[in-house]
Amino acid sequence: MRREASNGKRFPCATSKTNAIEKTPDGYTYLDPAAFPKAFAADLPPDEAEFEAHAQMLTAAGVFTAPSPILPGRRSRAGRSWIINPDLERFYAARGHSRVVDGTRRQSGLRP
Repeated sequence: MRREASNGKRFPCATSKTNAIEKTPDGYTYLDPAAFPKAFAADLPPDEAEFEAHAQMLTAAGVFTAPSPILPGRRSRAGRSWIINPDLERFYAARGHSRVVDGTRRQSGLRP
């Protein structure tokens, strides 16, 4: 099974070409709050994007190198979020035999 890090190299995201990803001394990652709205929440109103930038939960850097299980289901892709390369999202969806829902966050049913 391929590791997530190798998939990230095959399908680089726009964020990988910036300094938006920060790492803590104890091995966790997060997005620079100043870069978060444009990189991850471009479809949100600015005040909501700023709130979410400061409400991020840290992610253990190790999760990006661990194998992931293949589970069927549905994947949604935000219309204007470039934190994950759209081709990589489509690759994951095809690998998992998932139905893909493209569009903005509101269109995917995640917001009232």
